[in-house]
Amino acid sequence: GVLQGSAFAFEPGVAFVALLTHYALGIVFGLVLGFVASGLGYETDVFGIVSCGALFGALLYLFNFYVMVRFLPWFTELRGGPTLISHLVFGVAVALLYWKLGRGRAGP
Repeated sequence: GVLQGSAFAFEPGVAFVALLTHYALGIVFGLVLGFVASGLGYETDVFGIVSCGALFGALLYLFNFYVMVRFLPWFTELRGGPTLISHLVFGVAVALLYWKLGRGRAGP
């Protein structure tokens, strides 16, 4: 019913659920990126972790907007450069955060 309503109507309950979903998915995908980066051994290599993050962001974009559209057809409208860039920024930001937080635990 929410999708059939006016695009200009603000509903706090819908916004709360959307933000909760968005942040939960961000946390899950951030954990996945950390798991992948640690498996590849990029904890100490900043160039490697940034590259891994950018690739992860691009793959996440492709998954969201070319695979998930079968289940969420309104995602098709969001395809494009700005959305791709935001996914790349997400991947790089999470990777750099993972690198920064992990530097104190890295051994010799």
